[in-house]
Amino acid sequence: METDDLDQALKELKAAPKSAGLIPEVGMNIAYAKEGAKGLEDVAAFPGRIRKAFGTPSVAFKAAFGVESHMAKLALQAMKRDASKRCAMNIKYSEANVKALEGRGGLKVVFVDRAGEPSGSKALEGRSVSFVLEEAIKKLGGVPDAVYDRGDVGKEPMIRLLSESPAQAVRAALACVAPL
Repeated sequence: METDDLDQALKELKAAPKSAGLIPEVGMNIAYAKEGAKGLEDVAAFPGRIRKAFGTPSVAFKAAFGVESHMAKLALQAMKRDASKRCAMNIKYSEANVKALEGRGGLKVVFVDRAGEPSGSKALEGRSVSFVLEEAIKKLGGVPDAVYDRGDVGKEPMIRLLSESPAQAVRAALACVAPL
């Protein structure tokens, strides 16, 4: 079950030293879609996102379906291009995190410049996530494992991980705090 997979991934994240340093100011989330998902009701994530509390990743509620938009939308969008990419997770942007992901064998990591995003897209809540993924797909010719941007006016820099499962996403994220 998808929510059990998310809860297990959160346990792994919490157990890792320094993992709270991966949480961006806007919070972190991990979204995991059912096979064949069609809408947000088919995607599980953590209500209220994952936040830092007492130096550790923390959630207010257990994972549930239909509760989060940005990462859930990203997972759904990725699945349209690659049905195996059912999970999306966001982590804090830093050059060190990008280098750790690039240094992890086999990950396809793509940079997208948000300055090129059309102003109409920037103004619509949640639309930037679609822009970033579509630009990454154009550059790579397929769905990346990680796409990052350096932010823009009112937009926090971010790294987004796309994977087959929450466990796989968390392992990639943890490579940033404990490189292999």
